[in-house]
Amino acid sequence: MRWSLAFAIVTATWLPVAAVLPKQATLPILHPSGPLRLTHSARIAPGTYRIPAGRGQAAIVLDGDHLRLDLRGVVIESGMADAAKRQGIGILAEGHHDLTIIGGAIHGYRFNFACRQCAHLQVADTNLDGSRAQRLLSTATHFDARDWVDIFHLRAWRSYGAGMWLENVRQAWIHGVHAEAGQNGILLVFSRHVTLAGNHVSHNSGWGIGLFDSSRNLIVRNRADWDVRCEGRTYSAGCDSAGLLLMEGSNENRILHNRLRHSGDGLFLTRARSGRPSDRNLMAYNDASDSPHNAFECTFSRGNEFIGNLANGSDYGFWLGFSRGLLLASNRADGNRHDGVAIEHGRQNQLLYNYFYNNGHAGVRLFRRPPSAVRSRDYLIAGNHFRGNQAGIILSQTSSVLLEANRFTDNHVAIRLDAGEPAPEARSNLFKGMSQLQLARKARVTRVQ
Repeated sequence: MRWSLAFAIVTATWLPVAAVLPKQATLPILHPSGPLRLTHSARIAPGTYRIPAGRGQAAIVLDGDHLRLDLRGVVIESGMADAAKRQGIGILAEGHHDLTIIGGAIHGYRFNFACRQCAHLQVADTNLDGSRAQRLLSTATHFDARDWVDIFHLRAWRSYGAGMWLENVRQAWIHGVHAEAGQNGILLVFSRHVTLAGNHVSHNSGWGIGLFDSSRNLIVRNRADWDVRCEGRTYSAGCDSAGLLLMEGSNENRILHNRLRHSGDGLFLTRARSGRPSDRNLMAYNDASDSPHNAFECTFSRGNEFIGNLANGSDYGFWLGFSRGLLLASNRADGNRHDGVAIEHGRQNQLLYNYFYNNGHAGVRLFRRPPSAVRSRDYLIAGNHFRGNQAGIILSQTSSVLLEANRFTDNHVAIRLDAGEPAPEARSNLFKGMSQLQLARKARVTRVQ
């Protein structure tokens, strides 16, 4: 399916705290001295409470439906200073519906908040910073491959920890949550119809937001900057860290107006070799600039749409290998070290009305990489502006390309082809200040009308 462009201009309306916590009789006030199991709504008295929790344990268990927990002015902490040794869960809810948690801070557990098999969940203005994080072995000058995270296997996700873990959750609204200074911010697993709005999930060493088999969610106006590892003075690896990660059949999500800057990848969408693709997602008006690797990486997938995003100052603006039926419209890729867009083995993709400026190699590179037999073909490239790139477009073992109404300004070369490559069909393109078409490894220049 194609998302309507109207979805791309969705703006969220934030509800005040009073709207999240409905008017009702005064909540009973609790003063916990140890672990709690709540079966009814309550308010915890403001203060700091140290409640350790070991493996398989939780400091607070929400064991009831239609339950409200008011944590305003409350800090709950495990007391474990070593982030790699944090265990247990701060707040756990399992198998219930109509739950609301408001305010407070929960620190120092493997999962500061975890919800499983729940429906109609609301969490607002809660601080979940400082969950578990692996001890990294790389230093500023030495890279250790053991720091690479496993994006493919759910058992690895469960072991890592997070500020918030939502598994098999339906109809949730998460707003104003801080989940920083851990390994992962907010992770969704097997979850549907979750709204993540206005959350802060920066400065984690793994992922700001991660989706595993989670579809039809709305992720809007979150901040996931500097979610990165494996970057040193003498190496740059990223180790599959990302501001936002989509894996294993995470389909039809709307990802709008988020900041994903300076992360390992800004947005990373892929699949395992035997896994399921994540298809038909809309990524609109996000800023994933300044990644040491890819502002947006989206591979082995179909029908994804990128509209109005910023992908500047990274290694690659968009790395979109093995993408099919993809729409890239009205994006800006400016000042990337290699290419604005690179697509290997792509098919039936459209690049419309984008701005490709000042990229170190190509504005757009389309190619097939031997020995793969998957062809690179069937592109519509129309209405784009290529300016100040080493090459506007590079085509390598790519066929059935239509270039229409593009502008090429002050690139070193407008269009570069491999020797023997068929010239693309070209209509109504404008060229200024460069050679128009160059055959690689050959000196002659041919004019494209």
